[in-house]
Amino acid sequence: MTIAIAVAIAGCTNHGDTTPASPAFPQPALTTPISRYSLIVPVSIAGKTYRFMLDTGAGYTIIDPHVASTITRRADDNEVPERLHQGFAEGVSTISGTLGKQDVTFWQSLPLGIGNHMIRSATPWIGLDLSLMTKATGVQIDGLIGADVFRQLTWQVDNMNRTLTVLSDVPSTNRYQHCVPYQSAYGQPPEIQLDLQSGNWVPFRIDTGALDSFAPLDLLEALHKDGNDIRPIGGSRIVTANGGRDSAGYLVDGLSLGGQAVGRLRFQESAGGLNNLGMGFFSRFDNYVLIPAEMVFCYNAKNFTRDDGERLRGIPLMYVNGRIEIGDDTPKDFPEYGLKRGDVLLEVNGQKPSPADIEELRERLDSIPQGKLRILIDRNGARKTIDL
Repeated sequence: MTIAIAVAIAGCTNHGDTTPASPAFPQPALTTPISRYSLIVPVSIAGKTYRFMLDTGAGYTIIDPHVASTITRRADDNEVPERLHQGFAEGVSTISGTLGKQDVTFWQSLPLGIGNHMIRSATPWIGLDLSLMTKATGVQIDGLIGADVFRQLTWQVDNMNRTLTVLSDVPSTNRYQHCVPYQSAYGQPPEIQLDLQSGNWVPFRIDTGALDSFAPLDLLEALHKDGNDIRPIGGSRIVTANGGRDSAGYLVDGLSLGGQAVGRLRFQESAGGLNNLGMGFFSRFDNYVLIPAEMVFCYNAKNFTRDDGERLRGIPLMYVNGRIEIGDDTPKDFPEYGLKRGDVLLEVNGQKPSPADIEELRERLDSIPQGKLRILIDRNGARKTIDL
């Protein structure tokens, strides 16, 4: 994988775009509530509603095989485009490693409804077990909306009101203070550039399916040589659509977007050689829009510059049987916190946690100062209070 650090090129900053839009304020196909760290979209297939995560880091739409088997059939080999056969035969790079043809199945795609808009495609869905995604997000994840569907619509995210609005038309960008172009290619995620203090820049994929941002070790080393501050902060367990793995963490300073400093941004080491910006990065914006028809990313951010901190703890949480349990995809316990795999989390500092907020809850557990965290757990029917 070639590490791309290039000389700076001109972007664009929008302080009142006068480009006409038709219509200027199109009616949304769908508006739905979201969490801070994941964009879950209700979709309709064959008259039933399913939950798909918008994952711009995925080149194609993915469906859990258990769901696929109830609504469609396996695609015949002659129905799968040669580019998919060849791509998976060679290995598809992800932030957690490489997916091969033996790791996936292909399913005949069906019309997919997002609000009042119907999307039809002859490209098969990729079958991949998403049970770990469900456990990690606290919401049943039936599929992932990949770049093939993403590029057919406009996606507006309001982090202040926690809503996602999907449009079938191109809206005006007058309401956004900044706009930057992005690059893309068929079957590839959108890609924007972050600028370095030296005047160089680095391309990063927009990855709404990941919480943290990711970069391979050789890129981190190259950023350090280029003058950026890189600080190791220990490892953690990450869960993606193709499994879980241990990953080294880093804080990176010295990046900017459109002339605005990012501040310290938390990165995990990428196993697949990819540079990805996750939802932790996009939570910095008050609101933003991705317009594939114009290949532009526009945003407002009153407090964009922010320093991510070190994780004070590493308490893993998973959504199991309608409740939040201590643990990850490994069988280990966590004696350093007095916790065991399978302990049920009942309260955090006196508040009952909600499975839908599990991603934000992890951040709280990791960031509450030492001596200020009290959790109540249920272990085999007995309640226990733990102070950390």
